[in-house]
Amino acid sequence: MSRYIASDDLRRTNQKVDVSLLSRSIAPEAELKELSCVAKWCCWLFAYDDALDHNYFKGKDAEREIYRDEALRCAHHSLLDENGGDHDPAVVAPNYTLAQGLYTIGSEIRQAVQQPLLRELICESICRFIKVAVDGGATCNSGEILDLDSYFTNRMETSGVYPSLWITLSAIRIDLPDWILGHELVKQLMHQTNIMSSLENDMLSFVKEIKHGHIESYVPILAHQKALGAQKAIDETAALIHTSYLKFGHLEDELLQLVPDEQKDETCRLIRACKDFRTGASSWHYKTSRYFAGLDNQVQAITVTLEDK
Repeated sequence: MSRYIASDDLRRTNQKVDVSLLSRSIAPEAELKELSCVAKWCCWLFAYDDALDHNYFKGKDAEREIYRDEALRCAHHSLLDENGGDHDPAVVAPNYTLAQGLYTIGSEIRQAVQQPLLRELICESICRFIKVAVDGGATCNSGEILDLDSYFTNRMETSGVYPSLWITLSAIRIDLPDWILGHELVKQLMHQTNIMSSLENDMLSFVKEIKHGHIESYVPILAHQKALGAQKAIDETAALIHTSYLKFGHLEDELLQLVPDEQKDETCRLIRACKDFRTGASSWHYKTSRYFAGLDNQVQAITVTLEDK
């Protein structure tokens, strides 16, 4: 997938993600072929977002729109178009090879996923990520600082958690009927997984973002809006993560009470996939040089304990 990343700088930055570690961490049940697709997606996700974070499109509104629109076309054509997989990516996205890379990922998913609803959910979540990430990048480059609620709403899309979760579910070959897969309780489970993962990422990536001149992160916006000190803002963010964890447990119970006995085992796999994603992403943060360069020899083991209080 790195061959679709045109910039040497972005390619070097992407290597710090360690997509092999990340994909195995968030999708431990996936077999090698499907895991490869998850890794390609992770590589693409970070490369696409980093181009925006690194101000490649600052003052280039027309180019930014093309960057967005070509990626949207590639997502739709590869996953949902009747001729999906039969288009020439270079024709669909003549300007950005990274968009062409997304087309190859979408085509691979399309061939593997037979359930139309799952393909639709994957495509819709990818497209929401693209739209909000690109348009949000334009807002940041304009100097506008969002209020906390607006930032949080956008963050739920720019985190990339939703498409990553759906792709992970496809990678472990989840087999559930449409009424369960599209149920509101499943959406809420994924939402809580997103909250926990996104807020933790905001805390752990804060130093990296500041280096690139970005302050659009939950902790500094919270501190500014509520006139809090840095530690108090971090404490409140951590409390939100804990609250989300408790909500996840309640939603898990509700979903298992709802589904019939013959669907319980597969529903448990879906729930476990959300938990694996959450704990895997957390562990990956501490092990990747993207956020903690130079600390490899200082970190021997990581244990995460979640307790009800």
